[in-house]
Amino acid sequence: MEHMISTQNAPIKGPTPESKMHKAAETFVGTFFAQMVEEMFNEVAESSEDSSFETELYGSWLAEGMGKKIAQSGNSQGMVHQVENMMRRQAGLEDLKTSSSAALANGAYANMTTHLKMKENNNVCAPAA
Repeated sequence: MEHMISTQNAPIKGPTPESKMHKAAETFVGTFFAQMVEEMFNEVAESSEDSSFETELYGSWLAEGMGKKIAQSGNSQGMVHQVENMMRRQAGLEDLKTSSSAALANGAYANMTTHLKMKENNNVCAPAA
C-alpha cells in the first residue's frame, strides 16, 4: 500500500499580522482615552479632601480599564481604523477598506466627548445629563 504525503499546509495558529496591528491600534486608542479619563479623575481628586496615594492608584487603574472598554466599543472603531491605517501606511501597506472611516471617527469623537463629560456632585462623578 502506498503512503500519501499531504501537501496541504496546516492552518496557522496564533494571531495574524493583521490582528496584531488592529490590537496595537486599539491599545493606542485605549491609552489615549485612559489619559483623558485619568485627568478627569485628577480634577475631582484635587477638589476633594480625601485624596490619597491609594485613591490616585485606584483611579489610575479604573481609568485604564475604562479607556480599554471605550476603545473596544463600537463608537471608537472609527478612531481605531484611522490609527490602524496610519500604521499600515508607515509599514508600506495598503489602507483598510472601510466605509467612511473618517466619518466614523468624527462621530465617535463627538459621541465620546458627550459621554465623557462629567459633573461633580458631592465629590462623585456622574455622567452629565
